[in-house]
Amino acid sequence: MTATLDMRQLEQSLSHLLEGQQTLARQLLELLCQEYQLLQGTEPGPLNNLTLEKQRRIEELEQTVGDLHGVLGRLGLSPDRQGLEKFLCQLEPGAPLRERWRDFEQTLGQCRQQNEINGGVLTLSRRHLSNALDLLYGVKAEQKSYGRSGQSHTSHRTGSLGRA
Repeated sequence: MTATLDMRQLEQSLSHLLEGQQTLARQLLELLCQEYQLLQGTEPGPLNNLTLEKQRRIEELEQTVGDLHGVLGRLGLSPDRQGLEKFLCQLEPGAPLRERWRDFEQTLGQCRQQNEINGGVLTLSRRHLSNALDLLYGVKAEQKSYGRSGQSHTSHRTGSLGRA
């Protein structure tokens, strides 16, 4: 009976952790969507604050992952995704815990997708800014080279419009 009670308590702990992770993931997704909106503007202040908030959510998510791994270890499972999936496979097909995990994975997928979109916006903005600076400084295309990461480097900056 004690083993059953312990198992039930651990299952409840797991459920609570997954619920917390889902809440944090939804908050992160909302922050990523807000970030996208701010990236469309020109005011950096709110974006800087949002970045700090986003980092806090990520750290909180990482902490809950550690807690989740601890519960899995107490269940005698490997403290990783495979251990969790092994545990979930032992549950009934429509078990709430399985649904929570699916919802959480889906939300993380949305976060990943939004983060990639935001990264694309940042890359495009950086490219436009670099082109504008090159124009301002009079850098010609043949004066540029590219490094290993694909970023452009200018050999020298002469012919500045600022001197004209």
